[in-house]
Amino acid sequence: MDTQDGLTTGDRTVRKRHGRTGRVRWRGRRGWLGRLAAAGMMAGAVLSGPAQPASAGSAPTPAPAPAPAKGGTGRALAPGQRLVALGDSIPFGYGLPGAEASPGARTLADLHPAPGAYPFLVAGDNGARVTDLAVPGWTSSNLLNALGTSSFQQALRTANVVTIEIGSNDLLNAVPDLAQAAAGGTVQINPARIQAGIRQLSANLPRILDAVRKQTSAPVILFNLYDPFPATTPLHGEAEAAIRAANDAIAATAAQAAVPVVDAYRVMDGRQQDLIRIQARDIHPNAAGQRALAQALEAVLMRPLWYTPAYFVTAPKGAPVYSRPAAGPFAIWWLHGDTALLVTGLNGDWLQVVTPLGQTGYVRRDQVSAAVRWP
Repeated sequence: MDTQDGLTTGDRTVRKRHGRTGRVRWRGRRGWLGRLAAAGMMAGAVLSGPAQPASAGSAPTPAPAPAPAKGGTGRALAPGQRLVALGDSIPFGYGLPGAEASPGARTLADLHPAPGAYPFLVAGDNGARVTDLAVPGWTSSNLLNALGTSSFQQALRTANVVTIEIGSNDLLNAVPDLAQAAAGGTVQINPARIQAGIRQLSANLPRILDAVRKQTSAPVILFNLYDPFPATTPLHGEAEAAIRAANDAIAATAAQAAVPVVDAYRVMDGRQQDLIRIQARDIHPNAAGQRALAQALEAVLMRPLWYTPAYFVTAPKGAPVYSRPAAGPFAIWWLHGDTALLVTGLNGDWLQVVTPLGQTGYVRRDQVSAAVRWP
């Protein structure tokens, strides 16, 4: 893989016309919770295509916009709203008709995302617009560096919604032969490279969210990772273990930043033969897979709070909940057993929680165990 960080950007956009009107009515929320627990080790299946050489330079002439996508509903975005898609080859639509990413591509103007990629499908035909800044082969480090450039920052300032799907290429070197793995062959994964990719992704994802939020108050949506390998293939078991760790960590990061997550894992689980280009010895979504991701994204856009991971705490040995962040003679609740309370804030050594009666209370961090829950 030969990817550099200095890829310059053009504004790849498309405007959709006609159709139903929808509206994003929610706003992004600033992260309120510090790191209650270690985010864990991130890992995941390698989902993205070959990297593209890149070089720094001035902003290029924008690439021609893709033709309007067919099959989108347009229910979740209002006419004129803009979705800015960040990521790698998944939101780019790698392998689909219309996707062009030649080995000599040097700027985003030289890359043409597929009209059938999920960002365009979500826009539908109702006048919403898409700026697809996804680049095949990019790692989280590539995206983080790009977010420091003026062209990415300008694009984010126009956003009404931002989606982020990144991280799979951080682990690409751990799978030496993706085509053989996709075909069900035996492939040896390099554990050291997996761990290196995990460390890089774990460090970069919170920084990516921070960089995006410095440029826009638009809602931000993360995607988690899916296992592209069917259950009958040798690599499925190893991938499952890594993806569970990755998605737990993505959920924890999302809970800390208060952003919703599209559950790509659930979309693809058990349906790899139907939704992934397995027959082509590829691990990217096919047209049906992109439609399924678009539908999952629409569901999150329309009910964001339902899909936002949150921290809960339990105290199997029991812990008093006070009305303020200090111990007192009387507690307003006794947390014990399997009862879990939603965490809504952090105040020094105290967690702000909500009791079953709707009261705001405080419990000491060292007396509880925290976990992320997510539909």
